Amino acid sequence: MTNFNDRIFVNNLIDVPIASVTALTPERAVLVMRAILRSECHYAKLSPTVLTISNRLTIADGGIDAEINVPPEHTIPPDCMFQPGLTGFQIKSGTTFKPWTRSAIRTELLNGEGKLCSEVERLVQRGGRYALICTGHDLTPEQRNDSRQEIAILLAEQGFEGQEDLVEVFGASQLA
Repeated sequence: MTNFNDRIFVNNLIDVPIASVTALTPERAVLVMRAILRSECHYAKLSPTVLTISNRLTIADGGIDAEINVPPEHTIPPDCMFQPGLTGFQIKSGTTFKPWTRSAIRTELLNGEGKLCSEVERLVQRGGRYALICTGHDLTPEQRNDSRQEIAILLAEQGFEGQEDLVEVFGASQLA
């Protein structure tokens, strides 16, 4: 049985170069995130059925690429990427998407009519967490905080105030 301290020790032995994360193509980013999320589910002793992720990049996804729905009573290790309840992940690769800018967040979360993308809206209506994964950037604390703030502001503008604690942004360093 792996305990929390063993996991920290193992993680410290593995050094993934940031450049290998920032260089991921959209296809590879989804494959890597699928592997990471499956590993997190295994570590948290969750059935693989709690994870939904598709490899189909050219199909409309409503603003969510992956979803994990953990039973609320399940205990999740504190170092997991997700928590009990619903978490939706949007996966972005490349350096052109700058999540700390209002225009990038608006383009990502709003549809052509200026409303929340369908799955993002469904996620926040259900009290889920929104996690933006940006493989193309090794985010500074300021960029990461600004990104979270921009998402929370946009959600508030769309009628979902008080979402700050339900928004997370991961950059290349968090994934490596």
